[in-house]
Amino acid sequence: MLKNHVLTALRHILKYKLFSFINIVGLSVGLATFMMISLYIWDEITFDRTLIQNDGLYKLELQTNFPGRGVRNNPVTA
Repeated sequence: MLKNHVLTALRHILKYKLFSFINIVGLSVGLATFMMISLYIWDEITFDRTLIQNDGLYKLELQTNFPGRGVRNNPVTA
């Protein structure tokens, strides 16, 4: 039964190449985007979780403007 489904799917992919290509590329881009967003969110959520008293921990950034050089964001470290 599984062999029949696989063969039918392969025949459909070979018969409708452009349609199949668009679907496969769309699925790949969607999954890659989902993974990248998930990794970014996971990184932001788990920031400095290894510290024991992390309830009062904050991340500060300093924004400086240098004439002719633009704006820079510098993290403040303690």
